[in-house]
Amino acid sequence: KTHVTYRYLFDRGFIGFVCEGGRHDHHSSVSNMRCVLWLMLEKSGLLPPSADGSALPEIADSHLLLGKFLVREAAHFRITYRHEIDADSGFRMEPGFTNFAPLHAGQILADDRGGPVLCPADSHILMPLYQASGSDGFFLVTEETG
Repeated sequence: KTHVTYRYLFDRGFIGFVCEGGRHDHHSSVSNMRCVLWLMLEKSGLLPPSADGSALPEIADSHLLLGKFLVREAAHFRITYRHEIDADSGFRMEPGFTNFAPLHAGQILADDRGGPVLCPADSHILMPLYQASGSDGFFLVTEETG
């Protein structure tokens, strides 16, 4: 399971990232993820600057393509909580949540067979795309500075 691998690596100090590139069967998903990889190489300093100081064409193209999808300035988030669900939990999110929306401790996020599911801490929400078919109900993330 993905969360088991993630937890194993996270507990050992590995740093990772999550990126939504689009539907796995859509032709633009490959282009989107290729752009993400170019920008990761640029931001990590793994690509040497070009002789004239300009970005490689692939990087410039990546900024143009992905820039149209930017909803907010890039931020770094740390996953602080994962709410696991199963087919028998009766889990149902409250309506109206969007990814990265701010949350407050004690806020009702969902219901399940145990009653209301409350937010344990001030944070932001990240919801899996395939919530109804997996074991991830939602994640809580906190924004990191610096």
